[in-house]
Amino acid sequence: MFAWTHVKRLSVRLSREVRHFSSPYAASGQRLPEYFTEEIIAPHLSYDFLISKVRSDFVSQMRVIKVRLLKCQTGIEKRRQYSVALAVGNGKGGLGYALGKDRSPVDAMQKATKAAERAMTHYEMYADRTLFHEDTIKYRDTTIIVRPMPPDSGVRAHWAIQELCRCLGLKDLSAKVYGSRTAINVANGFLLALSRQKTPEMIARDSGMKVENVLKIFNSGAKFVECSKLLSRRHIDGARTIRNQVPIEQLDTSS
Repeated sequence: MFAWTHVKRLSVRLSREVRHFSSPYAASGQRLPEYFTEEIIAPHLSYDFLISKVRSDFVSQMRVIKVRLLKCQTGIEKRRQYSVALAVGNGKGGLGYALGKDRSPVDAMQKATKAAERAMTHYEMYADRTLFHEDTIKYRDTTIIVRPMPPDSGVRAHWAIQELCRCLGLKDLSAKVYGSRTAINVANGFLLALSRQKTPEMIARDSGMKVENVLKIFNSGAKFVECSKLLSRRHIDGARTIRNQVPIEQLDTSS
């Protein structure tokens, strides 16, 4: 068992070494040196601590969504605590969002940053710029309708969604918020909308269609159909009929 003071000194030394080794070895895909891996395998050191240090080199965007001052009344005094909600991303589909609480705003931001880096997730984007399809999300008292947009349209949405899109790398998007416009609720609702996006491969697997036909539909403008209706060919044919588009059977898939 390590003494607590020894663990603190070891953690400081490891943080410097990880900052030195993470960038070249992570970029080349090589393993860390043996003497380095032997030192970090300690029962008191957190694996998330090492991962957060390594991932910090790949984070290019960090946006603060909300800073709140919380007060808790006790029998003796009124305790103050800060809550920070922020998002981190690499601008290429990676996005992480988390909350951090502490009595100091700086410590709360550090906690939120590390938690967001650990929770970083990759989201698929259509043409690396927009969403795949329209969707309606209800999170608590907030209702969000997200829609993909043509190129060079920009992000037309709530400011919290704009900050998340900067971290994620979305460039063309339209979002309408109804009900509660609290930044935290809007951010959580938009993250739920991102997780519900379906790629052409996922739609082909769920509907039994070929990927080529699904791509034809996406390129023809049917990507604005809600994901809840992209379950069968009948729903897609109905949506295409409303938009004066030919049915799926009449699509020319030879090209």
